[in-house]
Amino acid sequence: AEKQKAEAPQYVGCVQYIREKFGIPIRGDALFFRPNITFLEARPNDLVVFLYGLGWQKSHVALIRKITNQGIYVSEWTEQSGERERWVSLNDKHIIGFYRP
Repeated sequence: AEKQKAEAPQYVGCVQYIREKFGIPIRGDALFFRPNITFLEARPNDLVVFLYGLGWQKSHVALIRKITNQGIYVSEWTEQSGERERWVSLNDKHIIGFYRP
């Protein structure tokens, strides 16, 4: 019998990924997440809100896992990269703010 390769779950977008993988109760498009907390208030399980240009497909949210004075460690899903974790610089010019669900 041929072994079935386990396929990674497919997500429609960053919001669905955070909701389904981590159980964070968010819905809708990343475009509609308006920052509602400051960087100093942000903590794990809050979101970083990014804007990479104009239009809904340029909006993005990532789940904060850890914050240090060196940066923000996030879990995210993008169409280009799929599921990943990465460090984001505190000076990243694409960060427009932070959101607490």
